[in-house]
Amino acid sequence: MQILIVSATILEIQPLEYYLKENFDFKNNIYSKEHISIELLVCGIGMMQMAFHLGQKLEQSTYDLVLNIGIAGAFSRTLQIGDLVAVERQVYGDLGAEQVDGAFQDIFEMQLMDRNRHPFKKGLLVNEIPSDFTELQAVKSLSVNKVSGASNTINTVLQRYDVEIESMEGIACFYACKYNNQPFCEIRAISNHVEPRNKANWNIPLAIDRLNMYIINYIAKNIE
Repeated sequence: MQILIVSATILEIQPLEYYLKENFDFKNNIYSKEHISIELLVCGIGMMQMAFHLGQKLEQSTYDLVLNIGIAGAFSRTLQIGDLVAVERQVYGDLGAEQVDGAFQDIFEMQLMDRNRHPFKKGLLVNEIPSDFTELQAVKSLSVNKVSGASNTINTVLQRYDVEIESMEGIACFYACKYNNQPFCEIRAISNHVEPRNKANWNIPLAIDRLNMYIINYIAKNIE
């Protein structure tokens, strides 16, 4: 089984990297043990870097599974800090144009792109959650270049989009994998609630710890 694990930052996968170094053989940037081989890809923050580096990787290789893992902010108050979710649907949050009155039009509303142009469906990118991860809550995610941190922005987002979480890279992974018919799953751990920006309320270490333990347990189960 060949797995590519993709993250925006090394911080988000550091415990996983330590686990692999201690328990797997390492050669040519591939961790291997029994029937599993794992590659790690740290792309950098944001859609542009994710699209470029993951797209480049998928031009070179195919995988049984691509896992995009990282932290995210939650709009939904039913999600607690440290919870894990699997992203089922992705939507652009800020690709479009601001009008004179301040209203926002996305690229579909501007008729610059068809809502059903492959791999989009009604303006969304949709991925059926692989069976190994259906125990996680399936969510709809907003992908943005600028995370929401002011009340007016948050209220606008909540009025416009029916989303539970927000990240900065997800839709780029969805697009690259869907376009290449590559099986994948995006798994996020909630590090904060999307509210007027106050990092004192965040718990990034908890989110990273729970995310990495989940992925480590998944890998361990597959080599038993």
